[in-house]
Amino acid sequence: MYADHKGLPLDEVRVHLSHNKVHKEDCENSDQKGAKIDKIERVIEIEGDLNEDQRKRMLEIADICPVHKTLHNEILVESWLKD
Repeated sequence: MYADHKGLPLDEVRVHLSHNKVHKEDCENSDQKGAKIDKIERVIEIEGDLNEDQRKRMLEIADICPVHKTLHNEILVESWLKD
């Protein structure tokens, strides 16, 4: 959406994700010994004739998209069986 709005010559975007559980003490701001947290690594491939500033801006936009924001918030999952 951002690339279309700005008229950027973006041809394709691919996002690769990997998920692991890592020990919290291996991360910054650790306060619980032995605790594990979810770690998601994201690699973004951008195809198109974008300059370096445009490519950097695309990463900034990816970091403020609704999905990214949701993953950074506390998430409550409620489950139930259908009657």
